[in-house]
Amino acid sequence: PVRVAVGQTSSLASARLAIDGMARLVRLALLSALSVFVHAARLQESADGPEGLRFISSVYGVPRLEVLYTSNTTEAGDFLRRWSGVRIFGLFVMTVPDSRGFHPKRVGLLGICHDAEVLLFNLKPFLRSEPRPLPAPLGAFMESDDRTFYGLGLLDSVSRLAFEFDTVIRAVDFNVRGWRQMQLGGGLFAVAERYFGTKFGTPPPVMHTSGLAVRAYLQYALTEYFTSFVGEPKEEWVLSEAEMFGAGPVHVRVRTPSHEWDSAKEEWARLEQNRSMEKMQQRLETLRAYGNMFQKNRSLP
Repeated sequence: PVRVAVGQTSSLASARLAIDGMARLVRLALLSALSVFVHAARLQESADGPEGLRFISSVYGVPRLEVLYTSNTTEAGDFLRRWSGVRIFGLFVMTVPDSRGFHPKRVGLLGICHDAEVLLFNLKPFLRSEPRPLPAPLGAFMESDDRTFYGLGLLDSVSRLAFEFDTVIRAVDFNVRGWRQMQLGGGLFAVAERYFGTKFGTPPPVMHTSGLAVRAYLQYALTEYFTSFVGEPKEEWVLSEAEMFGAGPVHVRVRTPSHEWDSAKEEWARLEQNRSMEKMQQRLETLRAYGNMFQKNRSLP
């Protein structure tokens, strides 16, 4: 019989564990790469067909939508001219894997909606390892001080636009500030069901043109709904540059931005310090309350 020393057995077991661990990591990397490839391919072909103007019949409880899905800046510019003088828009942003095919994700599609018209602009052809500003005329349209973009969960999207595309927009994220009467929770479709009475069931796939358009429409429709019943949105709801800086991605940023972020950085640091002080104050008050309770219990006979 072959005899193996205890030390040799331990070394062999360690080697087997290391090999098994490496094999698991390789399998996970292959699965991740395959998932990213499928995701990117679906976005490129829009799942529902080629780019172009289309009409989506009334689905999921929303009206008939006129949708332009494109990566052509001329087509997008012609579509945007319809909205001359319009001030309120719904915004939906979808992220995709970066140009290397792995995380971190980048902004890959913008869904802009007013009334029953939706522009879905595919940014994937414009993604580069070195971030660049939004293509004209989309950037100029979105940065106008006369336009405000509304929706649920926009802070991350707006900060990504600011740092990945050097585009700072006026935006209101109802998850951050908004109407007190607005009952949030459960995501966009749950909130829409709550107020519109529509049962969406399974949400439409985000990779389909109809699913993207419906999400952009609901961001706009919720704003219109509350404006009609509660009142106009307030100026103080607009996200500040300090909030954008705090939520901004640190991994992908335009190297020489046209926007100056020093004051926003200082303001964010001040806000963080105030939050830390408030948390410390709350802890002290809690300890004080426990101390008072302890003293009362000790004084009891």
